[in-house]
Amino acid sequence: MNEQVRAIDPREGAVVDLWRRGRLCHGTIINYLCWVRRFRKYCEKRRLVETEQLTVSGLGRFIRAYVGPRLKKRTSAQNTRNLANNALHARACALHTLGTPLPPWREKQKPLLPPLLNEYRQYRRVHNGVSEGTLTRDLETAGSFLRHLQRRMKSIEQITLIDVDAFVRTLSTRLAKRTVADSCSSLRAFLRFLRITGKLCFWQVGLAHFGGLIWPTPRDVKVERTEFRSAGA
Repeated sequence: MNEQVRAIDPREGAVVDLWRRGRLCHGTIINYLCWVRRFRKYCEKRRLVETEQLTVSGLGRFIRAYVGPRLKKRTSAQNTRNLANNALHARACALHTLGTPLPPWREKQKPLLPPLLNEYRQYRRVHNGVSEGTLTRDLETAGSFLRHLQRRMKSIEQITLIDVDAFVRTLSTRLAKRTVADSCSSLRAFLRFLRITGKLCFWQVGLAHFGGLIWPTPRDVKVERTEFRSAGA
């Protein structure tokens, strides 16, 4: 391929220089530039900011909208999509090296919550209006408690005060007193949710009121067990 590489603006020229220094061959640079310019025309036509579209999701929208001269309204082949991905990713990397602000190429996906924790999250948002920080702490505490139960090979229907106390004792061995106190508050909220939504057995309702928790005092290292009271007390 003897076609000359002619940059259409200084930024494109700087990108090509970086590609050359990265040992990309002449033919690859030509192919990459073809896809980069198609992408730029796509953004201009739709009045999109090119740098904001340089992401995996932006690439997907571009590929779905792209209709080449030989496609005849058919979707692009996998090889074509791969080449477009490589070209635009290479451009994004080059622009980032040149100091151009860009969004992350691939957004970090939050891990999906188990159904019970997802239900708990929705419940806390709807009924309690908690802040995102508190909600994050509550979900982390609830998840840790559920894993604690799994290690003890117990289901929610089998929770006892001993399980709750053991969990809090474990927290107190590695966390500061104030952090443990916050975790206890989160745990009590989770137990209350389990009671209100009917996931605790009738003999467990006292857990949601007091939890049998070991509450660290803020001024010293002593712990005090709350007195368990039955639901009818």
